[in-house]
Amino acid sequence: MRTMALAGFAALAAFAAAPASARAQAQDADHFSWHGVLARGKTLEISGIAGSIRVEAYAGSEAQVTAVKRGPADDRAEVRILTEQDDDGVTICATYGSGGSCHRGSNRSHVHDNEASVEFVARVPAGVAFAGSMVSGDVEVTGLGARVEVSSVSGDVAVRNVHGDVAAHSVSGRATLEGVDGQQVDANTVSGDVEFGGPVHQGGRYAFRSVSGDLTLHVDGALNARVSLNTVSGEIESDFPITLAGGGRFGRRNLDFTVGNGDARIELGSVSGDFHLRRAGAAGR
Repeated sequence: MRTMALAGFAALAAFAAAPASARAQAQDADHFSWHGVLARGKTLEISGIAGSIRVEAYAGSEAQVTAVKRGPADDRAEVRILTEQDDDGVTICATYGSGGSCHRGSNRSHVHDNEASVEFVARVPAGVAFAGSMVSGDVEVTGLGARVEVSSVSGDVAVRNVHGDVAAHSVSGRATLEGVDGQQVDANTVSGDVEFGGPVHQGGRYAFRSVSGDLTLHVDGALNARVSLNTVSGEIESDFPITLAGGGRFGRRNLDFTVGNGDARIELGSVSGDFHLRRAGAAGR
């Protein structure tokens, strides 16, 4: 029997939990639903092993989560969906086998030849942060107005039209960030490409890394940043003038340069992938 311990994300700042009366959940053999009031600054976390997570913004005051189990009946019967409430918000996990547990930042399951999957759909109110992780499956978040953290081992991760800081990680999938407006943005993969679209803010910190994937940035508006690039065999293309003077450094594997007045900080790294700095909306890009 094989044990999987899924690492989650660090909790945000502590705050008072919503009353239990504001929360409700229902579950039958193959369907799960939960809804409850989450105050601004709290976090909704969803953790799965196989399946998908899809998240969208919601204009109401309650967060809503539904899930559907897929796969052979015997395998579906071994999957439980657990909910835990703490001072930081609510964590919902799909656990496999007996003895599984669900805690913020940790989903512990015992998986042995189980082909069941769980498809999660969440609707998140304004100001509520989200953290989602999947071992085998995609994670997609759209339209939120708070911090987003997503990860997958073998699936793609996508964050679109989010106003807030973002952390996105995948091992073999792509990391796609479109319309992301944050002061701190981090995305990395091992073999997948990384793509970012959005503004680069004064004083912001941005880091994009991959082992073998390409890194592409589509920058909205002006780009004023100090850029550190690390590579072994990758090439760089830029729509923006690159200045090496005033402390800029070029080496076989490292390139430090300034674009504009250098207010923000951008770190780029790929062993064999290429680098593309683009102006958003540029023709043919």
